[in-house]
Amino acid sequence: MLLALGVTLALVDACWQVIPPFVNDFILQDELQNEVRFATPNHKDEEGIREDVKRKLKQLGIAVRPEDIHVDWFEDGVRVRVDYSVPVHFPWYKTQLAFHTQGDSRSL
Repeated sequence: MLLALGVTLALVDACWQVIPPFVNDFILQDELQNEVRFATPNHKDEEGIREDVKRKLKQLGIAVRPEDIHVDWFEDGVRVRVDYSVPVHFPWYKTQLAFHTQGDSRSL
């Protein structure tokens, strides 16, 4: 009985730490897709896109270095990619969840 309680608490702790970064990544994916969708019609330059992405990252509480935000222009659209990692600390294990999130107007 005590072992089952311990396992259950460990699973709850693992979910508590792992699920929020994935939810934030899903939200960021949606925000990036919206950003690239309107970047060309609104005549945004690379720096304007970067500032909007930085603002969204700050709102989500995701810490990213400026060099990890990539904006690539193509003839038929724009792609914004953000590479970041989130530390996860379990009592028995420490790891980094790596995310490579992007929005691409060419896929619309």
